[in-house]
Amino acid sequence: MKRRTFSRLLGVLLLTAVAQAAPPLRVLFIGNSYTYFNNLPEIFAGLAMAGQPALRVETAAITVGGSSLAGHRQRGEAQKAIREGHWDYVVLQEQSALATPLLVNGVAQPSDPASFWKSVRDFDREIKAAGAKTVLYHTWAVRAAPEAQPVLDYAYLKIASELGVIDVPAGPAWQEAMHGTPAVGVNLYYLDGAHPSPAGSYLAACEFYATLFGKSPVGLPATVSGTLVTRAGRPRPGETGKLVSLTAERAAWLQKAAWRVYEKMKAGAYADLNPPDPPELPALVTGHTIAADELERTWSGSLLLWSSPAHMELRLARDAQHGWSGRLKLTFGGAMPDVDIALSSVEVTKEGFRFSDPGRAGGTVTFRGVATDSGVSGVAEIRDKDERLAAAGSWDLRRP
Repeated sequence: MKRRTFSRLLGVLLLTAVAQAAPPLRVLFIGNSYTYFNNLPEIFAGLAMAGQPALRVETAAITVGGSSLAGHRQRGEAQKAIREGHWDYVVLQEQSALATPLLVNGVAQPSDPASFWKSVRDFDREIKAAGAKTVLYHTWAVRAAPEAQPVLDYAYLKIASELGVIDVPAGPAWQEAMHGTPAVGVNLYYLDGAHPSPAGSYLAACEFYATLFGKSPVGLPATVSGTLVTRAGRPRPGETGKLVSLTAERAAWLQKAAWRVYEKMKAGAYADLNPPDPPELPALVTGHTIAADELERTWSGSLLLWSSPAHMELRLARDAQHGWSGRLKLTFGGAMPDVDIALSSVEVTKEGFRFSDPGRAGGTVTFRGVATDSGVSGVAEIRDKDERLAAAGSWDLRRP
């Protein structure tokens, strides 16, 4: 018994000596709150060293809340860290809607990946010149728009294939873990339905483990401790604690999901790189012929266009000399500045009506509406100075 105990102790000491003698695996993360929520880099490091006792992992992160990779390039801190850090891997995480989101009924939908692809190409040249490998942190769709996941998959996998870089499919792993109704009750989203909960960050870390090491994360610890961070991603000096603590059943569910996705990726299950269909935009419903006396009044209801829903009040009036005019009031309950503007030009035909607000920040807002049996309803869109569609939404009003 003493001999076996001594042998085990000697083995631990030898592994420790090897780990201390070998150079550490160094990983730099560049991203935003999807990276710093729950301190993903340290969760990954904790799992990596638990699964491979002979390995030391050192991580660092350059994160700015809401930032795109283009924003990081403009600031320059990331490029400096890449040149000077002697990294093995540099992880790139794009803004959750690929830097140029299209708002559809107030929900950010990833759209054109061109800016994302350009940033990855620029970073990849610098990462390879510094002797490191590029890794893409392939993220998930927000809870309100699961249909956006194929857009994210296409954007990440297409550029990964083009450049021959590593893709860590955290987004597909989220879909895998949420498939069906797990009896263990795993919630991957934070309260806002976008950021990761501790379980969500744990799943992403398991996918990093599987992808970078080619080893199953099944059996890794369900609890990982490390440096605590603020909601702004700042480390709390001297404050350590549990970054994630799951039941064994929940941890096993996530570990198995991560490994299944890794094996599917190796087998080519995500190799379809055809661009997905664009998001479906709100459409104008069929209305009936508008009578002037029917339209000339105050209407009240709701508008879904920006990230915060608005209460909409529209007053329309007709003057024999100047034609139609009106007043538009939008109230956001404190989430955004309210709007109260005069509408000097309202176009009305028998089929419908339209008006615009050219003074809104971010571009011109155009409203089109029709009369229905229950009131008036319509669609709205925002186009920027280059006439690019930035948002499309819908509104529905009734007589107060």
